[in-house]
Amino acid sequence: MRLSLVTGGLVVTLLLGLGLGWVVHTPRPADGGVAGGDGESTHSHSHVSGPASTAGVPSPAVAEAGGLTASVAGYTLTLEKSVAPAGVPFTLRFQIIGPDSEPAREYAQVHGMPLHLVVVRHDLSGYQHLHPRLDDNGTWSVELTFPEPGTWRVYADFTVLPADAAPLPLVLGADLTVPGDDTPHPLPPAQQEINVDGFQVSYQGTPGTEAVQPLLFRIQRDGQPVQLQPYLEAYGHLIVLRDGDLGYVHVHTEDALHQGALRVWLAAPGPGTYRMYLDFQVDDQVHTATFTVVVPS
Repeated sequence: MRLSLVTGGLVVTLLLGLGLGWVVHTPRPADGGVAGGDGESTHSHSHVSGPASTAGVPSPAVAEAGGLTASVAGYTLTLEKSVAPAGVPFTLRFQIIGPDSEPAREYAQVHGMPLHLVVVRHDLSGYQHLHPRLDDNGTWSVELTFPEPGTWRVYADFTVLPADAAPLPLVLGADLTVPGDDTPHPLPPAQQEINVDGFQVSYQGTPGTEAVQPLLFRIQRDGQPVQLQPYLEAYGHLIVLRDGDLGYVHVHTEDALHQGALRVWLAAPGPGTYRMYLDFQVDDQVHTATFTVVVPS
């Protein structure tokens, strides 16, 4: 009996660590919004793929890169259009086609949203984190602007609710072309402190590949700690993308601040160069701090 109770507790803890959130069987439309990276800020959020923590206890799982393909476990991300213009508003529409060849319509609410959409140029610039709407036909849509030509990766980050199976968290990725002069931007050098929107954002810790490691993010303005606000049920949301194959990992901060700082538990899916995008909220405004980090082999 004791063994059964312990085992049951571990299962519950791991499910919570995956960030499954609360489940709804009729998805609620979410307002469109975006948090811009690389110094821009508008509006944002997301769900967990990879190691996470709950109540300050990290999951023992090591991250696996998501978003490498458009199809996983019988579900496929299908873009209505794979070409978009540069510099003007564009309505992106897509569906998640299930194993029954029909659009999926049942999603779990994870950190306040049924689906989180991330778009980024292949050189890891132009990061945007959006929240599309779902219509009665199973089609998601959101308006955005691709600021520059190039090839862009579109990530759909969600937990689907199959009728006859457990909730299934997935991250699917597909490419979209923006015609024009595609001049790649070199990645900024690795550093642990940057300035964004008048904030000084720094972090301590080094991501590894063998197990989750803590990263501690501090956010200041004019040399003083800021009053962070919870945003979409977390104090911070960290998306990590690998240079090259654009592998995707998404983790959230712990439920409570750690001496005024944000703490996340992260394991990289492999050695390489990554960009980390940290979304945080101050004075009802969402900002994104972006770092380059090199994970050794």
